[in-house]
Amino acid sequence: MDSAFVGDRPLVWQQLDLLGLSHDLRAGDQIVATLRWDWATRIATAEAGTQRWTFRTRGVLHPEIGIGVDGQDAVAIFQRRRMGRGGSLELPGRGLLRYAPAGLLSREWEWTDDDGVLVRLRRVSGVLRRSGRVEIGERARSLKELPLLVMLAWYVKMQTDMETSSS
Repeated sequence: MDSAFVGDRPLVWQQLDLLGLSHDLRAGDQIVATLRWDWATRIATAEAGTQRWTFRTRGVLHPEIGIGVDGQDAVAIFQRRRMGRGGSLELPGRGLLRYAPAGLLSREWEWTDDDGVLVRLRRVSGVLRRSGRVEIGERARSLKELPLLVMLAWYVKMQTDMETSSS
């Protein structure tokens, strides 16, 4: 688990370009993670410290996101709900995690398990350049999957926003 994700500085996602292909997660002035889309391959690459994941969305009626780790394809699958309202992820040894808006009309998104909120994505704002603050719940601070959850949260939110704006 990367200590940059659990420090005392706020974590903020920032979109770097107008097309939405490059995003940085910052703790103050420090870049702690990056997310980059490659539209030619339809694959996003997420990096945090020495960890690296790829995200690839597949399917239309029952979309899912294949999550690759260090070049391996689809070591986990994020099952999206219909209408872009989040989904679920089952990780080995962790059980089922859910990602969805905090409420019916909420602009906040949350990773939760049976015991409550793990990670919250707050104040997603901006039209041309998106940004959002990440809050890490106390129970999530020791999760080795924490960087993945933070990266996947932003990927799903940006993917959902792109799909909504194109329809």
